[in-house]
Amino acid sequence: MTKLAQAKAFLAAKQQEMIALWEDIIRIESPSQDIEAVNAVARYLTDYCNKVNLETKTYTFAHAGSSLIASTPASELPNIVLVAHMDTVQPVGSFGTDPVAYRDGFLHGPGAYDCKGGIVIALFVIQALASIGYDKRQLKLILSGDEEVAHQLSQGQGAEVFDLETAFTAAAFTCESARLSGDVITKRKGGAFYRFGIRGISAHAGNDPLGGASAIKEAAHKMIEIEKHTTPDGTTYNCGVIEGGTGTNVIPDACTFKVGVRFKTNADLEQAEQLLQAINDQAFVDKTVSTLTKEAAFLAMEETEKTPALFQLYHDARAELGYHQPKPLYVGGCSDSAYLTAKGIPTLCGVGVIGTDPHSQNERALVSSLQEQALTIVKTILAMPDDF
Repeated sequence: MTKLAQAKAFLAAKQQEMIALWEDIIRIESPSQDIEAVNAVARYLTDYCNKVNLETKTYTFAHAGSSLIASTPASELPNIVLVAHMDTVQPVGSFGTDPVAYRDGFLHGPGAYDCKGGIVIALFVIQALASIGYDKRQLKLILSGDEEVAHQLSQGQGAEVFDLETAFTAAAFTCESARLSGDVITKRKGGAFYRFGIRGISAHAGNDPLGGASAIKEAAHKMIEIEKHTTPDGTTYNCGVIEGGTGTNVIPDACTFKVGVRFKTNADLEQAEQLLQAINDQAFVDKTVSTLTKEAAFLAMEETEKTPALFQLYHDARAELGYHQPKPLYVGGCSDSAYLTAKGIPTLCGVGVIGTDPHSQNERALVSSLQEQALTIVKTILAMPDDF
C-alpha cells in the first residue's frame, strides 16, 4: 500500500472523530469580541493537540482571544504552515440551544464553514501525515483568535504572530472556507478601514444660519470626493457608516464617518492612504477641522514567485485523486493569507471545508468534503519537491 493510500485509509477510519471534533468546537460559540469564548476554543484545542502528540504554544492578548500554535518536530527542510481561525461572527445563542444541525448533507452552525471545519481539516492533515511517518518537513498550524475583525482587538499583535512563526516556511495552506466550485484562492484584495472625525461650529439653524460650520456638510463633501475615486477593477471606497448631529434645528458641530477601502496590491494601499489624507486635510466648509484614524487593515494577498507552482501541485493532486480540477480565484474578501504572501511565502487560500453562506443564519458546510479537502492537501505536501 502506498503512503498516500495509507493516509487515505487513516482519514476514512477517522471520519467520525473528525465530525465529533467539528461539532465540539462549533458548540463552543466564539464570536471575536467574546474573549473568554475564543480562549475556551483555544484551551479545548490545546488539550486535543497534546493528546495527538503535537507541541503547542499560546500567544495571549489583553483584549482579544488567544492565538494557538501546534506543530510537529522541526526538520532540516523549511516547514509547511496550515492556517485557520477560531473566532466567528454570530452572537452566542444565534443558532438556538444546540447550534449544530444537519440537513441535506450539510452541517449548519456558527463557524461550521468559516472556519471551524478548516481547523478540523488542518489537524487531520497533520495527523494523516504523521500516521505514515512523514517527517521531511515540520508541519505547523497557526490558529488566530481575532481574524474576523482584522486583528483589531489585539491591536495588530495577532497578525504579528505570523511574522514570528514563519521565519522558515516553504509554503502555506489557509484552510479558510472553500467555494462550492472547488476553486482555490491565489489572490485576494486587501481591506483597510478608516474613521474621519470632523469638528464644526454649532449654531441655531433658524436664528443664526450663517453663524455655524456644519460638520455633516463637511462630511458629505468629503464622502462624495472619496467615492469619486472608486475604480471597480482597482481600488474601491465605501463610506459605510456616518454619525452626527443632535437635531434639525441645530447646525451640527460634530460628525464621524467610516470608510472601507479595498485594494489589489499593497502599493495601491499606500496611494489610497495618501488620497484619504489629502481629502482629510482639505476643508470644504470653512472653520471645520478633520482628523483621520486608521482603525484596522488586512494586506492584499498577492501572488508570490512560487504561487503558480504550488497551485499546480494542488491542481494535479486533485486531478489524480479524481476530484474537481480547480481554477485559481481572485476575490475581494480578506484573510490571514496576506501576512504570509507579504513575506514571499507561496500560499493557497480557501482550501478548508466546502460550504456556503458564511456569516449568516444559514451558514453550512458539506460534511463529505472533510475527507476530500484533507486528502488533497496531504497529497500536495507529499508531492512537494525538497527544493520547493
